[in-house]
Amino acid sequence: MQDYCLLTFHQPLIPFSLICLSRNLRKSFFLDNSIVGWILDLLSCRTQRVNGELSDLSVTSTGSLQGCVLSPLLYIMYTNDCRSARKNCHILKFADDAVILSLLNRDESSHGAVVDDFMNWCQDSFLFINVSKTKDMSIDFRHSQPSPVSSVINGQDIELVQSYRYPGYHP
Repeated sequence: MQDYCLLTFHQPLIPFSLICLSRNLRKSFFLDNSIVGWILDLLSCRTQRVNGELSDLSVTSTGSLQGCVLSPLLYIMYTNDCRSARKNCHILKFADDAVILSLLNRDESSHGAVVDDFMNWCQDSFLFINVSKTKDMSIDFRHSQPSPVSSVINGQDIELVQSYRYPGYHP
C-alpha cells in the first residue's frame, strides 16, 4: 500500500525576476524579441498609485502589475518550467499557489528530495516560499500507518494538517 501526500506552498510568489521572465518567454514560448521587450517595458519604470496618490517614478526590476490582465498569464509563463522530474510526483499551480502531490512508497515517510528539488527551482527562479502559510497533509492507505513526518523548509517544520481546501477549487 502507498501513501499520498500533499504539500501546499501558499503564496510563493514574491516579485519575480524580469530576467527569468524574459528567458522563459524566449526559450519556452518562442516570443519575438520585440514582444518580450514590450512586456519588460510594461513591467519596469512604471508609476503606481498608493492610497490614491501618484508615486514618484522609480525603476523596478521585479514583479508584475497588480490588477493587470496580463499578470496571471505572465506568472504562468514564468513558472512554466516548474515540473517534477521524479516518478509519482506532480506539481499543480493555481494563481500564486503551488501544490506538490507525491506518492510515497512503503519505505518513504516524507517528501524529502521532492521538496528539495522544488526549493532549488524556487531559488534559481528568484521565488520565495511563505513558510508560515505552507501546509503538509498525508493521506495514508497503508494497514500499518507510520506517524507522518513533517517536511522542513529553511529549517522550519511545516504544519501537518488533517484537511485542506485548495484555493480555486470549490465543489
